[in-house]
Amino acid sequence: MSFEEIIEDIFSRRAQKISGHDPWRYGEELAKKSDEIEFNWLVNNLEIKKDMTIIDVGCGSGRHVIYLATLTEVGNVIGCDFIEKYINFLNDNIETLKLENAKGVIGKATNFVDKIDIVEADIVMGVGVIQYLTSKEELSKFAENCGKIIKNGGSLILKHPLSTVETFVLDYERKEMETRYIAKYYNLTDLMEMLNDYFDLVKIERVFTKENLGEDLQNIERDNRARQMWIHLIRK
Repeated sequence: MSFEEIIEDIFSRRAQKISGHDPWRYGEELAKKSDEIEFNWLVNNLEIKKDMTIIDVGCGSGRHVIYLATLTEVGNVIGCDFIEKYINFLNDNIETLKLENAKGVIGKATNFVDKIDIVEADIVMGVGVIQYLTSKEELSKFAENCGKIIKNGGSLILKHPLSTVETFVLDYERKEMETRYIAKYYNLTDLMEMLNDYFDLVKIERVFTKENLGEDLQNIERDNRARQMWIHLIRK
């Protein structure tokens, strides 16, 4: 099996065990805390308006989608994930909350443009997504999808464990999550090589710090070769 197939299988198997929000990354309490830090950064750094469309690629069970739909004035926010169970959970939440500015769509990071019935978006988010695109072909397809749907001057927002050395792959058993973990931590040079045709780099900023996370920082950034970073790019 390829890394792509293995990673899809890992997430699909994990989804079978989850009945609600998936605390995939850090466990329930820390996942909620980190999600709130991420959301606060998004609303403080992006000018979100009523006429905007935002797409959250790899949205999981959709916590960021719900936050954006309920706590900002965004006109339209779409969550996209390849796991049907997560999208069903998100759409059930949207229906329960009677949100008219949000929906969930089944699709992959490599084909989401074909699954979403809109012409263009103001912002595409990939929060903890591209590390699971471990081949050049997958990352290229993601970049191409983003380039197609983001309007000129629009934003691509990535959150990624950016390597400070060479790009490297992690492949190990996460005992606390009872699952195998495979991810590719890109360095900036390799990442921008795939994005340069469509985007200009605007900002790189640390996601988690001692100030916003305290002692929990060591439970998130476990590999000294990489740091979780916001990468803000603008469509050319």
